[in-house]
Amino acid sequence: MHNGEDAAANRGGNGQGGTSRGKSSRLRAISALTNPVRVELLFCLCDGEKNVSKLMKVLNLGQTRVSHGLRTLMIAGFIKCRKDRNYRIYSLNTEYAGPYLMAIDSVRWKRSRQRK
Repeated sequence: MHNGEDAAANRGGNGQGGTSRGKSSRLRAISALTNPVRVELLFCLCDGEKNVSKLMKVLNLGQTRVSHGLRTLMIAGFIKCRKDRNYRIYSLNTEYAGPYLMAIDSVRWKRSRQRK
């Protein structure tokens, strides 16, 4: 899957929260967020679009971990990808990822306050 269009189609359903297709997309999204590397990739993309090399440098991770994380996030619908010459440029799908990121950030903030 080279772009977010197929992933977006898989999030579908008929807008009803009770469809099995809608449930599977929510489970896919939550499953994607269980890995700390993928969560960090999402927060890194909050600052703007980046290619794999830039993400590797910022997060100090190998190419395989970054690429696998990006693929999972794209399938779940959290990120988009576009091709720019020889590079794939990844960006946040803010409409879909925004609520999840706000929830994660809220949990992080509460935990940091509890530790003080």
